[in-house]
Amino acid sequence: MCRLESVLVTSYLHVFLAFTFLQISGSGDHYEKLISHPLTLALIRHKWNITRLFYFLFLTFYMTFVVMVTAYMVVAEAPYEL
Repeated sequence: MCRLESVLVTSYLHVFLAFTFLQISGSGDHYEKLISHPLTLALIRHKWNITRLFYFLFLTFYMTFVVMVTAYMVVAEAPYEL
């Protein structure tokens, strides 16, 4: 792991811990300041660039699955009499 990667991982961990602490403590002003910090924005943008393809792939798969199951439930006949 190179120096830049270790700094990013360490910084990301610190930001995550700070968010977790602020969510527990409930102080919203500091939370907004942390989110709008340039390092936080860069880490979120970096993470989104990495996971964007998987997110949309799984979303498409899930929506297709829901449509197919719903269509099956509408078309299939019940195996029992009411």
